[in-house]
Amino acid sequence: MDNRWILAVIAVAGGFVLAGVVSRVVGSWLGNERRPDALREVATPLVSLVFWGIVVAGLLVALGFVDPEALDQLPEDLIAYVPRVIAAAILFILGNVIASLVETAVARALSRTPGSIKVTAPRAVRYLVLSLAGVLAISQLGIDTTILNMLVGSVLFAFSLGFALLLGFGARGVGGQVAAGRAVRRLIQIGDTIELASVSGAVVELHAVSVEVVDPQGHVHLVPNDTFVSDLVRIERG
Repeated sequence: MDNRWILAVIAVAGGFVLAGVVSRVVGSWLGNERRPDALREVATPLVSLVFWGIVVAGLLVALGFVDPEALDQLPEDLIAYVPRVIAAAILFILGNVIASLVETAVARALSRTPGSIKVTAPRAVRYLVLSLAGVLAISQLGIDTTILNMLVGSVLFAFSLGFALLLGFGARGVGGQVAAGRAVRRLIQIGDTIELASVSGAVVELHAVSVEVVDPQGHVHLVPNDTFVSDLVRIERG
């Protein structure tokens, strides 16, 4: 093996070893309890930056051993590549902003949906938008994204189908509670005292899908409307 390649391998391996040692020292210093909270919060990204910075330095040294002319051409190539990097960064930042807005909108739309869908759906939508923004950003860098496009398309289809099913089941549950609420309003009024197997107390509010009850200890309970249809309930008029 040519000595240049031996030196290149040593440079790459040494870069990784040195990066591991230095990043661990930096992480230990930044994570010390004596450091300000603001500094400790950014410890992880700073450690990652130090690690990969040293690795890149090792790769550049290896490139200098193998092909010095390519190393001389590298600054010009980087300058020519900067506009693509900036465009990719802008797309990803915009995607992050749009993902936050969409997540908030979906969370508000599903705020009254029972179950875990109101928590998982907004988060899933956010990750989906970020994935699309990531694919667009990568394409700006000149990388072939055909396989990523197919993968994101498949995920988008699966997510849309799952979201539609979850939304359908969630709407079905809400519809059942609203329907039961019509019967509850004919039986229970604000100020009545109710006694169920699970809770007893005074009715303070009749909501669309539940009845708000305050027990003798002052604890507030939201009792689903269908509970009054399926369970035995004792009512005292207020």
